[in-house]
Formats: sequence, C-alpha cells, structure tokens
Amino acid sequence: MKRTKKNKLSTKLMVGVLLFALFILICTSAAVGIYSSNVEIKELTANAFAISRSGARMINGDRVRDYMTVTDTKENGDKIYYCDEYYNEVLNFLNAIQDENDFVMYYYVCVPVDEGLFFIWDSTSSKNPLPQGFIEDIQPKERKAAELAFSRTPEEKYVRVSDKVWGNLLTAYAPVYDSSGEPVALVGTDLSVDQMLRKFSNYLGLIFSSILVVTGIGVLLLFKVIRRVVIDPIEKLNNAVGSEVGTLRGETRFDPEIHTGDELEELADSFRRMDDDLHDYIGQLTSVTADRERISAELGLAKRIQARILPNDYPAFPERNDFDIYASLKPCEQIGGDFYDFFLVDDDHLAMVVGSVSAQGIPAALNMVILETLIKSRTMQSFTPADVLQSVSEQMLSYKTGLSSAVWLAVLQLSSGKGIAINAGYGSPFLRREGKQFEQLEYQNFPEIGATESFRYRDHGFQLYPGDSVFIFSDGVRNARNHKDERFGDQRVLELLNREPEATPSVLIQSLKQAVDRFREDESQPDDITMLCLKYYGTDESKTEPIRSVFDDET
Repeated sequence: MKRTKKNKLSTKLMVGVLLFALFILICTSAAVGIYSSNVEIKELTANAFAISRSGARMINGDRVRDYMTVTDTKENGDKIYYCDEYYNEVLNFLNAIQDENDFVMYYYVCVPVDEGLFFIWDSTSSKNPLPQGFIEDIQPKERKAAELAFSRTPEEKYVRVSDKVWGNLLTAYAPVYDSSGEPVALVGTDLSVDQMLRKFSNYLGLIFSSILVVTGIGVLLLFKVIRRVVIDPIEKLNNAVGSEVGTLRGETRFDPEIHTGDELEELADSFRRMDDDLHDYIGQLTSVTADRERISAELGLAKRIQARILPNDYPAFPERNDFDIYASLKPCEQIGGDFYDFFLVDDDHLAMVVGSVSAQGIPAALNMVILETLIKSRTMQSFTPADVLQSVSEQMLSYKTGLSSAVWLAVLQLSSGKGIAINAGYGSPFLRREGKQFEQLEYQNFPEIGATESFRYRDHGFQLYPGDSVFIFSDGVRNARNHKDERFGDQRVLELLNREPEATPSVLIQSLKQAVDRFREDESQPDDITMLCLKYYGTDESKTEPIRSVFDDET
C-alpha cells in the first residue's frame, strides 16, 4: 500500500505562523482602515460645509432673485435669464474654488422649488455645467437635506449620492440670506468620495506594506527560535520512536537517550511508561477481540431472530383468492426498530400493521418485539384498532422506557371490503382504486404510541372494492438520500407505483426497493426500509356493492 507523503512539523509550523501573522496583519489593517476611513469622511464632510458656508457668505442675497427673472426667449424656446457683471463675478468665484480643490466636483447656487432645484450659478469648469435656470429633480434624501438647510435656523445634514457621471459624491448645503434674514438660496458643494478613497487607498497601502515588512521580519526570527528550541528536539524524539516502534512485539523495551531537562525529556519518560502499558494492553487486546467477535456473532443472530419474527413466507395465504398481500423489511446497518405483520383474526378478517420504534440498537429491537406481540395479541381478541393502540400505548408508558413508536394498524372484513384503521404517527398510505392510479390519502394522524398520556385514539373507517390496492411504507423510504443530499420523497414513490399500477404487491415492492437502492447508490442506509402492499380481489358479495370514491368514513 502506497504511503501518503507527510509534511514535516517545521513546514506545518511555518505555515501556521505565517497564517497567524497574516490574520494579525489583516485585522490590524482592517482596524486602521475603518478608523482612518471614518476620520476621512468626517474631514470631507467638514470641508464640504466649510466651502458651502464660504460661498453663502460671499453672495449678496438681495440680488439672487434678480437672476431668476426671464428677460427673453431663444428661437428654440429656451428662456434667457437676467445676467450682469455681478453674476459673472460670482461665477468666477465658484470656478476658482473648484479649480483650487481637487475634491470639489460640483459647486453651485440654487433655489429649492416644487420641481426640485432651480440652478442660478454653476461652476463652468466642470465636465457638464448646468445652464442658468435649469431645474433638476433630486432624490428624496437630497430634498430632505435641502429643506433642512433652507431655513432661518438651518440644520446641517450631508447626503451621500451615487451619480453615473461623477461617481460617489458627498453633498452639503449652506443657506444664503437676504438683508431681512430670510433664506433665498442654497450654496451646494459636491465633493468626490471616490477621489478621497483613492487617496486613502494609497495611504492604507503604505501602512499595509510597512506592517507586512515588520511582520515578516518578526516571523522569521520567531521561526528560528522555535526551530532551535522545539523542532530539533522533537525530530530527535521522532527518530528514536521510529527506530524502537518494532519492540512492541518483542521483549526489547523503548529507551531513547533524550536528556534535555525540560518537557521533552518528560515526554520521553511518558513514552517509556506508554511502552510498558502497551505491552500489557496487547496481551489484554487478544482477549477483548475474542469477546467482541462473540458479541458481534450474537448481534448477528439477534438480527436473524428479529427477521424471523416477521412473516416471510410467500404467498402468505395460498388458499385465499380474495386478496394478495406482500411486505418487505430491509434493515439498516444497526439493529433497527421497524416491524410489520399481517394475520387473519378469523376467517373473514385480515389485520395489517406496520410500525417503527423511535430508536435503534438492542433497546429498539426489544421494544419492537414487545410491541408486535402486544398488538397481535390484542387484535386477536377482536378489539378495534383504536382500542388496541390505546391499550398498548398505556402499557408501554407503564414500562417507562422513554421510547415511542409510530404505528399504522388496520383490520379489513374480507367479505365486504369494509375496514377500520388508525394511524399513530406513521406516514399516510397510498390507495389505488380499480382502473385508476395510486393517490396519497390524507386523514387524521394521532400521536405515536407511548408518547403521551391521557389521549384517546379513534378509529377511521374505510371501504375497499375489488381491484383496489393499499400501499404503505416507512420513513426509511422517503428519507433515503443520495450523494447530493436529496431525499427520495413521497412524489418519487407515487411516480414509481403508477408506472405499473396493475402489478401484484410483490412486484410493486421489489420495483420500489430497487429504485431506492439505485437512488442511494453507495450512500449508507441509516434507517430501516419497510413496505407493505395489499391488493383486494373481494368475494362475489363484495363485487355487487355500489362503488364509492371515499376513504374517510369516521367510526
């Protein structure tokens, strides 16, 4: 057998130190980055408001309204607004501020109107300056900030927006007042967050590089120290262990020459003691192995006995031609708790039961045998299914095993097709009427046996007609999983049954069992797979009964 190549401890340690250093580097850089980013945003916000306030103080508020006056109209219908030397003086001021500050992407004076912002001045050095009198519709958050600033007692609130042309912007407004103290316009400043982030990224890269260099030097020094103090002595110990490991099968004892005066020497002493213990253990292991083989054989016998308790001889009732019944149980890897049974209560009544104990192993197997015995005994006394499960549930609760069991029990009168059933926590059966396809039944599902006290079970009446079939199965079928962790599910069961709905019970069960195996492929089977199918042919009397399409009469 080819041995897998193993990495040296020094390599693993070096990788571990590097990963730890990388983790510290990333955390440190992230902390510095987040803190610095917050500082930069605060500084950018302060600059935006400072620039807006500076522009607001420079503008004469009493003249702002003049530049909203239309003086003429162009041939294309565009309005021409009033403009004079003072207008150009303000415009030059805006352009100068924008040219001096790399972060200022947009510097303007506007008036809030119902339609948005009425632009009076706009820095013409921008890529796409807005003309005088242009009205721009703005986002709700921008409108809110403008409304807060356009007041005698303004509230400064910046806005972060994303623009296709300008990118990410930070906007701040400051009010322009007239001589009476009324706000008449807003000075808006849009600063580029993207440029700030690019500058910040360069700064962060410098910090990261510095931390990386310092960390790399520290890692190399640390590794050299660890190599000399830890790795070299461990390699000596490893060589000693490798050369002495064969002594376990002989009389020679493990005795490496390691005298370091520290924990490694204590480790070597521990190996000496372990060598003595292993020699004793090997002697005991032979005896324990024999005991385990005996236990394994006994468990295998227990599984075979468990399987023999269930009906396995088919055809089950060769002398009867009024029905055909077949059942199958494929146990899981451990001893499971599923069971099924069918038997004649008398010459005219057939009982069918399937169940599953909520556990695995020996306790589940014992509980299963007790359940199957109690249910059959009570049913043979001509009790109804509800009375049977009521009695059995109370008896199992008195045992205080802590285990509950899902059970489906039905008793069918063969001469008429009338029956009584009860479902205590088991999956719903599938029913097929003559000439039709299987359908899943939905009727009341009671708590599991042994799960709760002071609960009354009730019977459920049903009617079968010649040619009808009933199919019921355990959770091991629907919960079977493949390598994609997909469940087999009820829908796949229904589709497979309806491929050959006229088939005999044995063919239906064998086909479904093979389909589940193909679906699972090499995946393990964690639960028992139990299936039971009945096909009712009826008697001459039952064939004359009027055909109904219900399965839900309550008794």
